[in-house]
Amino acid sequence: MAGRLYIPLAVFSAFILLHGLVCSFEAVDDEFIESGRIYSGSLPPEGSISYKVRLPQADSLLIVHIEALEGMFKFNVSGSINEASTNIVYYRAPYLYYVVDDGIGWLELRNTSVNSTLTYRFYIDITTPLNDGLRILKPICLEGGVASFILNLNKGDKVEVQASPIGIKDLSLEVYTLYYELAKGSLGYMLVLYEAVEDGKLNFEADLEGVYYILVRSKKGEGMVLIACKIEESMLSQNWFWIIPLWLSIPATLGFTSMLSLNDVRKLPSPKRYISMSIYTSIPTIISFISTAGAYTYRAPIYIPLLQISTILYGLTVAYRLYGAILDRLEETAICQYCGKMVDLKVNLCCGVRVKSISLSWYLAAPSVALLLFLVWLSLKVLSLDPNLLVLTVAGGVIGSLLSWYFNRRLDTWGALKLLFIGLIFSALSPIIVLALIELIGPVLRPVELWRGASYARIRITRPALPVTFYVFFSLIVAITITYLIVEARTIVKNR
Repeated sequence: MAGRLYIPLAVFSAFILLHGLVCSFEAVDDEFIESGRIYSGSLPPEGSISYKVRLPQADSLLIVHIEALEGMFKFNVSGSINEASTNIVYYRAPYLYYVVDDGIGWLELRNTSVNSTLTYRFYIDITTPLNDGLRILKPICLEGGVASFILNLNKGDKVEVQASPIGIKDLSLEVYTLYYELAKGSLGYMLVLYEAVEDGKLNFEADLEGVYYILVRSKKGEGMVLIACKIEESMLSQNWFWIIPLWLSIPATLGFTSMLSLNDVRKLPSPKRYISMSIYTSIPTIISFISTAGAYTYRAPIYIPLLQISTILYGLTVAYRLYGAILDRLEETAICQYCGKMVDLKVNLCCGVRVKSISLSWYLAAPSVALLLFLVWLSLKVLSLDPNLLVLTVAGGVIGSLLSWYFNRRLDTWGALKLLFIGLIFSALSPIIVLALIELIGPVLRPVELWRGASYARIRITRPALPVTFYVFFSLIVAITITYLIVEARTIVKNR
């Protein structure tokens, strides 16, 4: 039993020795100061000194903790760093700086007293990346100081951080997210508290994709802290999860055969047969769009092939429906539903009414083709190709309008012209509609919090996120589309 105690005692002794070697180092002559080492000195009245620090990569934090033993001072920084505040009013020390870009930074300490010498000690801390299963030992060289860590998380990731203090009697763990702070025309950085604990064990779940900062703060004592991190990735960020709905689209599609079996489809006239096939392909198309939106929300890498599959399925659906509608318009005769007489469609009149009328589907031809080209643009965009979006959507609207007019001009001249007129108006307005859609799902959207009314605002610095309005609009479109497909399938069954 006694032998078992030697190992933890030896490890503890090594930690204490390492702390002594790291935190007792005092120097100002090195070219660059280093993280986790104490630097000390004294300044005459109104004197100053500058220290050079090598800045880490962007998104890191540079933390400076200064302890003035005598006198008063002013502290300034320069370089690719910005001072970052926190939303905790009492959090006055240490100084927090957000690193905008790597490079060289300068720290200037100035004695503001005119008749006394300033004696000081300080150390800097640079955020250390944390990963799943990683254990890191960092010093907190002064009481009240901070050791900082950074995590890059996906939405829904669950994190457990365990802090084991060595020489520190009391500490706290705090998680922060990064915001822009806009106040009276100025732009700065703010760390907003996300979660905090006092017992050394922190559990939290990421609400959005992005960076999360963990600050371990010594409330009493100085020494070292051993950080162990465990990350449980969200199931929703896994590729396999978003493939499941595609498999479920098979039984969902077969469910429509309860209304219109495949044998019945084969017996239908060619126009209705192709329209029925478009109904079948609409089901996996809708489900693949749902998978694409979900995978993008949780940044599952499969969202790119899902978008491309959705575009192909939607193109197939539009092609089937458009081809069926064109075949219907190529028919030369039709039976009057009132008297049963065979009517020449060049006349298209019997019993005082039109034998065939222009269906609602033809009014949707222009937006359907425009949407197809919009999806083609999105699929090319994620592959770093960038054709002119506005030209594509206008062209899609014009193509749909001309097709609608051309294949309906025999049945109803004025109705066909009305289709053309409405379609061209849509084509002219399509750039505005597209820009509105981009604004809805666009790349600059960030969660915004208003603070003290509208005079202050905090904008979360995170990857693009689809807003709630998109999901509401998307759900509404899906519900309307499914309802329309059910009604159309029943109508085909009834009139076959």
